[in-house]
Amino acid sequence: EVSWMPAFLVFDQVSTPYSGETEDDIASLDAALKEIDYFVESMNKKGGIQVILMEHIPETHWTKLELENFRLVDRALIGDYGLIN
Repeated sequence: EVSWMPAFLVFDQVSTPYSGETEDDIASLDAALKEIDYFVESMNKKGGIQVILMEHIPETHWTKLELENFRLVDRALIGDYGLIN
C-alpha cells in the first residue's frame, strides 16, 4: 500500500554464488530462500508483493524447506496456470 513500492521483484539464479555445493554454500542458499519467503509473508500485511525467482534449484530442495510462499511454474502460462495463485 506504499505508492513507491514495486508490485513485484525478479531474482535470477540466486544460487549462482553458492555453486560450490559445500555445506556452507547450501546453508547460505537456504537462508536466502527463507529470507525471500519471509519477505513475501511480511509484505502480505502491507498490500502484498510477488517475487519471481528464476532458478535451477531442484524442486525437492526448496520443498523440504517448507517455504509457504513458493510455487513452481514449470510450463507455459495457459488458462488458470500462472504465476499468481
